[in-house]
Amino acid sequence: EFGRLQRNLMELLQEQKFELDRLREKGVELECATATSANAAALTASRAKDNERQSNAMFNKQEELMKFQFMSMGLSYFSSLNMLKEMRKINTDTTASAIVNSAETAAAAAAAASAANIP
Repeated sequence: EFGRLQRNLMELLQEQKFELDRLREKGVELECATATSANAAALTASRAKDNERQSNAMFNKQEELMKFQFMSMGLSYFSSLNMLKEMRKINTDTTASAIVNSAETAAAAAAAASAANIP
């Protein structure tokens, strides 16, 4: 009877050892899977941060470009206004000179006609 109980106990211990070994293997597999998942999550987070930095840099560059273009348009507008102002001034001077020259020419023609006694 004692021998039979001892054999049954040994069989139960063997089964428990087998189950414990199987659970340890699953635990190691689970740890590996968890480590792999954590590594993949860290890699994804790192990529997301890199992408965020790149998009922020692109936004900043685009903003600077838009500011420059706006300033350039403003300078071009004021430059064109100054050019128009100078053109009006030149036209005014030319018109005034033409009027003065026409008056002088008319006076000279009148003086010549008067000198020649042409009515």
